[in-house]
Amino acid sequence: MVIWRDLRYAIRSLIKSPGFFAIAFIAIALGIGVNTTILGIVNTLLLRPLPIGHSDRVVQLFTSDSHFTGRNPNSYPNFLDYQKQNSVFTGMAGYTFAGIGMTRAGETTNVLGQLVSGNYFDLLELHPFLGRGFLPEEDTTPNGHPVAIVSYKFWKKLGGDRNIIGSTLTLNGHAFTVIGVAPAGFTGIDIGVAPEIWTPLAMHGWIRPSGDEWFEMRRALFLNVVARLKPGVSVSAAQAQMQTLARQLERAYPDVNRERSVALSPAEKAKSQGIGGPGNENSAQNIS
Repeated sequence: MVIWRDLRYAIRSLIKSPGFFAIAFIAIALGIGVNTTILGIVNTLLLRPLPIGHSDRVVQLFTSDSHFTGRNPNSYPNFLDYQKQNSVFTGMAGYTFAGIGMTRAGETTNVLGQLVSGNYFDLLELHPFLGRGFLPEEDTTPNGHPVAIVSYKFWKKLGGDRNIIGSTLTLNGHAFTVIGVAPAGFTGIDIGVAPEIWTPLAMHGWIRPSGDEWFEMRRALFLNVVARLKPGVSVSAAQAQMQTLARQLERAYPDVNRERSVALSPAEKAKSQGIGGPGNENSAQNIS
């Protein structure tokens, strides 16, 4: 066959030109190595389940708006209403990213943080490697509970001292008490983004003062929302109720919630969408 004749000719040519053969071999090996690396990254980032409890029962909530394409974060006031009025979730938590200046030994470095509602770690069924998670009351009083949880990797970067619980970190010029170290391998539920520090949402005045007013604005979309389905409740059933609640809020606040609704997506599917990741920490979407 012509193909086999051409293949034999190619092999003989490579053997007669050892330098070219070596280059070709290295190129092929590098190509295989790159493909293997890419597949490894895809497996790590997309195929492995999220390191949270019963991830198949966790969903993310997005705001849909007829004037804007794609899925958007949520407003804080709407989140509070959804949290109080739904009957399909065992819990609902909010989180948003923030760039934080951490001062240590006289030097200030930038770290990636997340402001999270007090039930965030409990909702995700996470047990800290050291210390404890946030208490509900630590997310009630504005700037009243300066406490922080650090990621396992960041704890290692800080020296890996098991006595870190109770110590102080200076964040944006304010003293925060470390109450916990997140479990190894947990860096949030958004793929490709690795928060190093978590603080309660109520501390937003100290952690992200530039967006302080957003917490009062229903039009400001900056808050990512995650929820856990009650046993026996499907994603479609939960979405139906949430869309009903969205219509009620649209009627109650027509100037700011006009033509806005809610879309649900399983957390495992939504994890690669990057909604509200770094770069959005200083800007709220769709304020008009």
